[in-house]
Amino acid sequence: MYLCPSFVGWALFTTHAVYWLLLTALVRLVLANAGRAAAVACGVLLATSLLAAPAAVFLALSWLRSAGKKKTLHRCAVAATLAAAILAPFLLWDRTASLLGVLHWHNDLHLAPAAGWKFGQIWADQVGVR
Repeated sequence: MYLCPSFVGWALFTTHAVYWLLLTALVRLVLANAGRAAAVACGVLLATSLLAAPAAVFLALSWLRSAGKKKTLHRCAVAATLAAAILAPFLLWDRTASLLGVLHWHNDLHLAPAAGWKFGQIWADQVGVR
């Protein structure tokens, strides 16, 4: 399935496969009470997609409740610094394209999501629907 042309075309425009993998890893680390590793995973997750921001807010509230204010601030600083360190080279190299790739395409139906339907719905032929 992962080598289907429609999936490869979708993967060229998005980072959702990586995002869901990292989100799963973050949940696993939080459940294991691995605070420092979860902070690193949260930083990488935030760099992957801004859709992680709501999860980061709830994660910070969870840390605040379980670890206290000082550890929560430290873990949030680690996550924010790591996300900034990963994103900085891309933003410095080409700010417009970086923002388009990370943020804008979610709000523009003429980009990646609409492009998938222009390929003639190859997936329907591959699974035998048509």
